[in-house]
Amino acid sequence: MNRVVIVTLFYLVGLFEQAASNPVGALTGLVLDQQSQAPLAFANVFFANTTLGDAADEQGRFVLDKIPAGVYQLVVSRIGYELFVQPVEILPGVTKELNVCLTVHSIEGEEVIVTAEKSKRRQRDMALFSKYFIGETRNARRTFILNPEALSFKTEPGTGDMLAEARQPLIVENRALGYRIEIILEQFQCGLSGVRYLLYPHYSELTPKGKGVEKKWRKARQQTFDDSMRGFWHALARGDYNQS
Repeated sequence: MNRVVIVTLFYLVGLFEQAASNPVGALTGLVLDQQSQAPLAFANVFFANTTLGDAADEQGRFVLDKIPAGVYQLVVSRIGYELFVQPVEILPGVTKELNVCLTVHSIEGEEVIVTAEKSKRRQRDMALFSKYFIGETRNARRTFILNPEALSFKTEPGTGDMLAEARQPLIVENRALGYRIEIILEQFQCGLSGVRYLLYPHYSELTPKGKGVEKKWRKARQQTFDDSMRGFWHALARGDYNQS
């Protein structure tokens, strides 16, 4: 499977089907600094695992409208501030107001010395990260992390597990399915016990180049979804409830 897409594809396809039949609502509000209560311009506001979202304006105001009714995971991020995540229920025909206060994130800088050995180790870590984060399927071979420099790696004392951190959202392009994915990576750990990760992806559709490309993408998305559903039911039948 192409893991970055499969993590949320169940929900994403379901959302498209839901939008065709469900009434819609809206969410508006302000993004504020927790301490000063000053508006924070251009914060990123979106519902995780969907294509729904936008940036706040210069006054910190955001408007997310035409949202199919349901429960979503609201994510608000801005460089220099702690990530805000909160479940939000969107009701049909209702515009909900929500002000979001962000707390300043203190970062302790450290000197980074690059050596040949560290460079080789980073290449190994990056290859391992890509293997589990992107996958190794045909779709994965057409999926690219556009800003790998945002990633840093370290080894957890005691377990020897590899930990990955991203100081800014990862930008991923899946050219097999036609998606650009902005991913806030909260946790990624890989070791003998398996792989654990916590992430908040926001999807947007790539602009197709040439006739027939959009049709090809839609067919590939449906096929990927169908394959993932078969894999899910097979895992359920085996009692493998921990499959990522």
